[in-house]
Amino acid sequence: MKNLATTLTGSVCVCEAKKLKREVLTLQKEILGLRHPDTVSVMDRILGQIVKFIQTAKGVHTWLEALM
Repeated sequence: MKNLATTLTGSVCVCEAKKLKREVLTLQKEILGLRHPDTVSVMDRILGQIVKFIQTAKGVHTWLEALM
């Protein structure tokens, strides 16, 4: 499931990828625990995507301000 979520992230199915990633994280926390390296790795990747999204949004905002 983790690999499918990663593949979908790079495609048009971003909403489905987000849903799968949340499901993977929930299951990993439940089965492996919050401090397991695999769980931490998934949380780190999700955080990285959030940061990337915020940076992209800031970049778009900057471009829109420049155009006005």
